[in-house]
Parts: sequence; structure tokens; C-alpha cells
Amino acid sequence: METQNNNLKLKESKLHKLISYYYKNLYNNFETKDIIQNRIIDIDIIIKWIEQDWKRPEYKIYVKAEKWLPEITIKNQWVFFLYCVIHWFLPNINSIIISNKWKKVDIASYKNFVLLHRMFDLFFTKWFNFAVYDVINKLISDNNFQEIFKNKNIDILTEPEMLSLIKTLEDIKITWFDLHKYHFHTKLGKLNNTWTFSENIFLEIAMKYENQIREIIWFDTTYIKPASYEDDTKNKTDFNWIYSQNRKQKTYQKTPIQFTISLSSKKINNIIDYFINSSYHQFIYLQVNWKFKQNIKDIEKKYQNWIMNPQQRESQDPTKFPFFINNLWAEKNEAIIIYFYLHHIMKNKKWNNIIHLNNNIDWIDFSNTFVKTKKDILQKWKITKKTYKIYKQWTDIWQIILLEKNIDNKY
Repeated sequence: METQNNNLKLKESKLHKLISYYYKNLYNNFETKDIIQNRIIDIDIIIKWIEQDWKRPEYKIYVKAEKWLPEITIKNQWVFFLYCVIHWFLPNINSIIISNKWKKVDIASYKNFVLLHRMFDLFFTKWFNFAVYDVINKLISDNNFQEIFKNKNIDILTEPEMLSLIKTLEDIKITWFDLHKYHFHTKLGKLNNTWTFSENIFLEIAMKYENQIREIIWFDTTYIKPASYEDDTKNKTDFNWIYSQNRKQKTYQKTPIQFTISLSSKKINNIIDYFINSSYHQFIYLQVNWKFKQNIKDIEKKYQNWIMNPQQRESQDPTKFPFFINNLWAEKNEAIIIYFYLHHIMKNKKWNNIIHLNNNIDWIDFSNTFVKTKKDILQKWKITKKTYKIYKQWTDIWQIILLEKNIDNKY
């Protein structure tokens, strides 16, 4: 793999140059800012022919980071794109490779490349996602496109498989354009906000431990993702937590989370004012203690170096998903405890007393943790405010404040 260590760049394909063209037109500081350039991750989209005993073989899509992350093949590309959103990494497509056993073909070798160019133009700049589906038939019926498969004796993609590819391209477009377009112009305010780093640590923990949460605390589904630009700036929201506690629930619960170190009554009252006028049934105020903030501040330089030093990221263990928190130990322990208690409290919130967790997770002993609960009925606003203080060895570490619009909330 070519790296910056020997001053070599990844050999850019026509597809890579094409995608870069749209990025440069969208972001006027695309090439001039190292803070953006060092976040670009060159990827291959790998479409593999998978043999299956119980049904016909089919193509399945994977993502492989070719540069600036460990060379790993990712089966769940949605996880990869969420990871990119958390750290403001920017996936740039170098190749779309069709692989059938030992035979491979790169769509970038397509002779009638203008058809792909038009498809990307519709998709990335004209914002006509649905129009791409009409273009697909033209693409897979084009003689030149069929030729690249015939020459390699590889089955051509079917229309549903092409639609799956388009969905992956849509995820990339959302990652690049829809979520970052407000932040990647001149001021780069979000990237220079050091508190964002603390949020990123918590979001990584949510990604890494969500499967264990489902098994240990018996949640059917749970995801926490960064809030949109609008939610972040207007709706007091840093994260959106989407979950279902059991399979009998017909819909997913969506709960906004404010992630802060402040216990200012003025700030909490502002949250309450927003909440009572919102459509939400509940709101979570996640108050981080100063110790966590200080620990994070101490390793902030390490994080900034990890972001701005692609070679350091490349050197991570390729057998593990490349979380930054893989490099940490004590600094993340409290956040892991709170993440588990967040689910535990929501699962048992109808009880006045929350029994303590008694698990051992990644060498973190939960047996010396417990919760103290305080319940207030705020008649003025017609809501219930429950404050959960989480303790570890008799020292309070974090607080979870749950706001609900009525006492008998079923959510």
C-alpha cells in the first residue's frame, strides 16, 4: 500500500477523479485545508459473488479502506459510514470492483465512461436520486458495459444488485454532502470545537458496545447517532437515540440527548422550554462530570494526532474495527458505565429504585456501581423530571436527567 511516508499518492482512477471533482465544487476549501485533506479515506467498493446453499448465488457489497485506515474489508458498510460521520472522515471512491472467485473487473475500466459521469452528475449535483434508477437500465443494457463482464467471463449485475450499489453510493453522498455541507466551508467551526471530541468518544462507545447492550440488558434494537446540523443548532440536541426495548413495539422510540458538563439551572430550564413545545415524549440530559472532561482534555492531543496523521491510523490492528478508543483504557471506563446504565435506567424507569448492574465488561467491574434516584413533578410545565446519579465506589460520576411529558408515559 502506498502511503505518504514515501511521498507517494494513491494512483487515482477515473472514478476517483470524477468524485473528487464534485467535492471540489462543493467545498471551496477542499484542497487548501489539511484539516479536510487528512480526513479523506480512499475506499474500494467490492461486489463479491457469494455462493449459497439454500438459494441462488448473488453479489454482495463490501467496503475496503485502501488508504488512511487499516486495510480492512467491512461487511456492514452502514457501520463504516456512521464511523465516518462521527469523526468527519470523508470516503472517496477509488474503484468499484466486481469479484467472482478469482476473476475481477473494475467498473472504472468501462469504455463508455460518460454514462457513469452522467449518473454521478444526476446523483451528486442534481439531487435526483430517483432518476438514477432509470439510468440503471441504460447502464446494464449498454453493450460496452456488458463487454467488460463478458471479457472476464463474469456474471453481470442484475437490476436489484445495481440498486444495492446505488444505495451504497447514496450512503456515501449522505456522509459527504448532507451531513457535512454546513461545516466544511470557511470557518470549520465544528472541527475546531474541542467538546466535539468528547462527543466522538461517547459515540464510538455506543457503536462498539451496542451488541453487548442488546444481550445483557435485553434491548431489541439500539442505536445512537450524531444529531443533524439543524438539531444541533436549533433543537438542543447532540445525539439522537433510536431504540426498541422488545419486538412487540410497533415503532422505534426516538429520544434526543443533550451531552454536556453543565448543571446550570438556566440551561436545564431552557431545555425544558424547548422540550414542552417539541413533539417528543421524552428528552435526556446527559451530564458529564469534570473528571471525564479533564481526562479527555489530557488525551485530546493524541486524538488530534490520530485524526491528522493518516499513517498512525493505518498502523492500527487490521483485525479490529479501527476505533480510536482501542488506544485508550481508563479514560473511557466511566463513559462505558454510563452507556450501559442509560439503557438499564430506561428499561426500568417505572421503578423508584434502580437495582445496580453486576456485570464485568472489558475488565470493568460494575459490582461497585449503583444509582440514586430523585423524582420531581414539575406542575408548571406538566412534565416529570427524574434525576439518576450514577456512583462508582461511592463517588458520583455522571448524571442522567430524564424529562417526560406525563407520569404514565408508556415509552
